[in-house]
Amino acid sequence: AGQQVQQLVERIAGAPEVRQAIASQSVGLLGDIGRQIAKLARDLDNTVERTARRIFFRRRRPLPTNRAGAVTRGAAFLIDAAIINLFFTVLAGAVTLLVGFFGGNGNGVPRGAIAVGSFAWLVVVGTYLAGFWALAGQTPGMRFLGIRLDERRLPLGRAIRRLVGLGLSFVTLGIGFLGIVFGESRRSWADRMGRTEVVYDERRPAPAPWSTLSEPAPPSLPEAATAED
Repeated sequence: AGQQVQQLVERIAGAPEVRQAIASQSVGLLGDIGRQIAKLARDLDNTVERTARRIFFRRRRPLPTNRAGAVTRGAAFLIDAAIINLFFTVLAGAVTLLVGFFGGNGNGVPRGAIAVGSFAWLVVVGTYLAGFWALAGQTPGMRFLGIRLDERRLPLGRAIRRLVGLGLSFVTLGIGFLGIVFGESRRSWADRMGRTEVVYDERRPAPAPWSTLSEPAPPSLPEAATAED
């Protein structure tokens, strides 16, 4: 209860090493939910693949793989789609408000607004996906589900080619995605055109700062005590 002991406790509690250890070992609620969903999606990846290969009389995968499957990638894309549409809805609402305030005539949607809005939506989608692939190697949806590209930063040209492959996969009614289920490397047309692979990103808590420290050397005896011995 002394003042010196209290000062020592406050100094230890405020040490950078203690704060870093608490931050590295703490688990947020959102992160914990993401890990549980990612684990469930990985199990479904293998289940869906085994079922599809059995239905179409394809050989089962002989060994496990760290490549992301269809369920995980699809769930990540749905999260990204929700983020994109939310952002675009806010943007479209702001634009509509400005147009109505400065030049609107109250006669409904202006001519050509639907075409312009569709084109703007495609631009937003392409910028979002290609931008995150090029800057971080994963989108927010991919990060939440624990998957990423096999490169931390994808060159912009390859990110654009990957985007084109993704578009072609949708235009062909999903034919470009069949390689995720039936291919050994789980690659879609987008992966092949961008020369990428989507892998599981193993997220583990960072070790405590003191876990990498070496043990201190044993204290040496005073010279006087050594002489007496």
